[in-house]
Amino acid sequence: MRFLDVAKVYAQSGAGGNGCIAFRREKFIEYGGPYGGDFRGNPELAEAFFKHVRWQSRLGYYLQLAAVWGWTSIHWLHKIRQPTLVLAGDDDPLIPLVNMRMLAWRIPNAQLHIIDDGHVFLITRAEAVAPIIMKFLEEERMRAVIHPRPAV
Repeated sequence: MRFLDVAKVYAQSGAGGNGCIAFRREKFIEYGGPYGGDFRGNPELAEAFFKHVRWQSRLGYYLQLAAVWGWTSIHWLHKIRQPTLVLAGDDDPLIPLVNMRMLAWRIPNAQLHIIDDGHVFLITRAEAVAPIIMKFLEEERMRAVIHPRPAV
């Protein structure tokens, strides 16, 4: 993993307020921040996106970190029998493409689609991704009609 910036944070207590500190490194939005893809060359897109991001809680953040550090489903993926659509951004700094290739390889009925973008391609490339999802869902609906489940 490559970090694009270093930040120095200075905090002072006893000056009032509720004790929360928040800062953004707008200087580095041009690099795509942690999301890559279209954000790299379009700071206006990044700025528009971050205006709508609402961080929920510190606990949620720590639970996400714990999941990244201590959890893997690699040993159980082969047991998934449902057809699975795996979407991946080819410029995703948070989830490397090799991880998504491995995920699709381990799930028996998986289809991997690689999107030319970063981590938030569902937002930045919605027009390209929606038809892929719709086609997958339509194929699965047709498969269910052709091969109905036997009555029990």
